[in-house]
Amino acid sequence: MLLEDYLRESKGYYREIPTPAELQDRIAAAYRSFRPETAREMRVLRWIAVSAASMFAVFVILLNSSPVFARSTHGVPVVGDIAQVFTFREDFKQDPGQTLTVREPKISGLKNNANQNQINLLIQTKVETAQKMLEERSEQEREAFLQTGGKAEDYIPAKSSITYSIKCNNTKMLSFVLDITWDRAQSSLEQVFYNLDPNTGAALTLENLLGRDYKTVVDDSIRKQMKERTAQHSDWMYFTGSDGFQGIRQDQKFYVNADGKAVVVFDKYEIAPGFMGPQEFIISAVRPSSASSAG
Repeated sequence: MLLEDYLRESKGYYREIPTPAELQDRIAAAYRSFRPETAREMRVLRWIAVSAASMFAVFVILLNSSPVFARSTHGVPVVGDIAQVFTFREDFKQDPGQTLTVREPKISGLKNNANQNQINLLIQTKVETAQKMLEERSEQEREAFLQTGGKAEDYIPAKSSITYSIKCNNTKMLSFVLDITWDRAQSSLEQVFYNLDPNTGAALTLENLLGRDYKTVVDDSIRKQMKERTAQHSDWMYFTGSDGFQGIRQDQKFYVNADGKAVVVFDKYEIAPGFMGPQEFIISAVRPSSASSAG
């Protein structure tokens, strides 16, 4: 990856960060609480409001562009929901074997600090393990290429990344996914899903979202959608028999989308041929207050 491509990609990451809705409300509240009596006081008040917004924007950019700054903010209280999920560490490495982009997420603002620390430790361990694996794989593949007579100048480096995306973030549900990708002669994708109650840090389950009969609801919905997809795409097919869909597993992968609906995910080759890629199924039946009433 060229430097300008990396910078362009990083710029896209910055744009993904939502501006907290309460920021403007807080500035407006402060504005109303102060009644300027002179034109000079009015100018000062406007300058303060603009400066506050500007400082917030700078904080967000630094948080997601500077690994040093991001690490320095660890443990620092933040305003509202701004950093429930944020880029704690960002790294970019380029060598003869690969280009590697790393964006390590961290969560902040949970009321249960013990759960928050445990989740962040799990994320950190997963990212560090994945990074080591990708680095070793790139080194091994390049070494094998050279040992079998390949020339160094002919080797095509792999493109790999460890990134994340936020799927849902509201007062009841926080859902994000860690994507670990490798792309060279063959491509691979590993996804780790985090579905949490943002107040306690407790894991959300499909039963929380869909009720006690969630398995029947999900299985029926998936089978129906599989039939609809094969009817719409003549070249699509799903495995049958013992290799086919047998119902969701106890540890079924899923995330919650922006509409608050569960999206069940199957890895590439898991229930369909590889050319169809990973398969996702939106389950429309969701209990409105499920996250808070789970027990």
